[in-house]
Amino acid sequence: MERWRWRSMGVAIWLTALVALAAGLIEVFGPHPMDPSAPGLRDLPYALDLHLLAAVGVTLGLRALFRRAAETTFPSIALGGMLMLELGVVGVHWLIKVPFLPRFYTPAGKAVAAIAFLAAIVLGLVLARLVARALRRETWIRWTRGLWGVSGIGLAIAILGLNAVLFLTAMPRPVRSAVRSYAAGHPRPDVFIILVDTLRRDHLSYFGYPRPTSPNIDRLLSESVVFTAASTPSTWTIPSVASLFTGLYPTSHQVTGATNRIAADAPLLAEHFRSYGYRTGAFVANQIVTRRNGYGQGFEAFFPPSPPWWTYHQLTAFERLASRVRKPASASQGWRINQEFLRWLKATPDQPHFAYLHYLDPHSPYEPPAEDLQAVAPDAPRGPADPPRIRAYVNQIRDPTCRDWECLESPPSLPPEELAGMIARYDAEIRYTDRMIGALLDKLGRTGALERCHILFLTDHGEEFADHHGWSHGNSIYEEMIGCPMAYRPPGGRPGGGTIARPTPELDLLLTLCRILGLDDPPLHQGREIPELLGRPAPATVPPVLSEIPPHLYALRQGPWKLIRRGSTHSPDWRLYNLQDDPGELHDVADTYPDTLAALRGYLEGRLAELAKVTLMEISSTTDPELLERLRSLGYIQ
Repeated sequence: MERWRWRSMGVAIWLTALVALAAGLIEVFGPHPMDPSAPGLRDLPYALDLHLLAAVGVTLGLRALFRRAAETTFPSIALGGMLMLELGVVGVHWLIKVPFLPRFYTPAGKAVAAIAFLAAIVLGLVLARLVARALRRETWIRWTRGLWGVSGIGLAIAILGLNAVLFLTAMPRPVRSAVRSYAAGHPRPDVFIILVDTLRRDHLSYFGYPRPTSPNIDRLLSESVVFTAASTPSTWTIPSVASLFTGLYPTSHQVTGATNRIAADAPLLAEHFRSYGYRTGAFVANQIVTRRNGYGQGFEAFFPPSPPWWTYHQLTAFERLASRVRKPASASQGWRINQEFLRWLKATPDQPHFAYLHYLDPHSPYEPPAEDLQAVAPDAPRGPADPPRIRAYVNQIRDPTCRDWECLESPPSLPPEELAGMIARYDAEIRYTDRMIGALLDKLGRTGALERCHILFLTDHGEEFADHHGWSHGNSIYEEMIGCPMAYRPPGGRPGGGTIARPTPELDLLLTLCRILGLDDPPLHQGREIPELLGRPAPATVPPVLSEIPPHLYALRQGPWKLIRRGSTHSPDWRLYNLQDDPGELHDVADTYPDTLAALRGYLEGRLAELAKVTLMEISSTTDPELLERLRSLGYIQ
């Protein structure tokens, strides 16, 4: 009797395998609305294998659960389980991507998914019951005790054996990083880079903002050398963080599009520190900075964790769901960044650490905790959580070489009360992040780490609130976008702090940090030394500072002057501002100072030609659907 029960599992394997094959074919060749990254013909073998493996897993699991089920009933139990899995998981996954249904990350989308999941379970049970009733008992017995029973067991063994071989041969092995022979005898204090996404310099209390947005950041800056005229290399996350990690400007690293990946052979800052024996970790709340698009190179630890290696291109429903299970829902919250960083720090005691902490707030949507809104703007009117996005107005752009808000015939605006409410929400998000940074600094202070570590504080870009008829970030290059709150805190802090008022690019601070630590310069790094941090006098002449969004927007800062180039290479629009007299960049004085304009134009053209000589050639685009979904939710792509 026991033998027939196990043979009934062979019949069940055939039934669930047929469902798996049908589901795999439908998933590969069926319609996938709103999802250009859905699986295609090249993914067919892998998709079918995943579905077949799921069929074997469901059958074995149910056989263990229903060990005493009769040989005539177990195949229909397994069939029902597989139908529920395919309809309830795979089917619902693709159903919620139908254009007219609400997106899954909204409350309405989650409700639709839950209802569809329950309906799929009921449908699976009904279909299995109908199949069981359609076949007579004698038919089940004949199949179980005939060839179908034995061959089904063989099929299961073959599927499991094939996947075991694939697992053992394809599973990535840990990559050991070569450590310099003299690293052990080299002083290696901890280095922590703290980056706050979307942070305007002029919205911090330290820089004179009237609202109390940043008491803890102010405390950090008061113990640091603060750069009051620092600039980011670009105006949004992907190119700016790529510049921080590679030491190259966007013209050279070429990671300028939303789906671009950093070249696999690019030497990154984390790899440089790792070569000196540092333990390296990245804790990133912004989910568009991931291992999948190259930012994890050189980091031993990376939070949130990457999807399982076997998820291939993350094109099937099983792969996508497995990747979501690995990432906690709280991954984008500041407290979770603190928690994971401190846990990592505690797990690797008495070793040098290089850590990158990337807080996402105050990025839109602006949804601060009530206590932070009450702290900074208790009487502020209610404002929208999301700013206008330029992609919603592309139909107004007549010149294809023009990519900024000023290209629009009629830029969007908000009523004064709504604008005030939106800015209040943004300021409250800064206050929330400030609390998280304060909690981190307090913990590091209690453990004594603040006495031993170097801290760099900076941002990747700012945010615009109709300052120049624009919104959000990435599509203008004025000071509200590239003006960077940047500071360096040495171990133990600098009593009384200090300031450097000359224009300084972020890349210079990273290069100078390596020299402070006595490390070699990172390969290909395009930053310059900041002599004041090395105990030497300020340079007599300072080269202009570049920020860019190739190939349409460039800014050059030298002393009080700022040059902006907009539009195409063939017919650019040149603007010149004197930031000392006009910090809001409201009055273009290009016609008044033609010699200054000509000098800065010549330098910019020469600098771009120089940067173009060093480029990372292997630039590809990611097809990671989770990353693409995140880019859509943040407004970077459609």
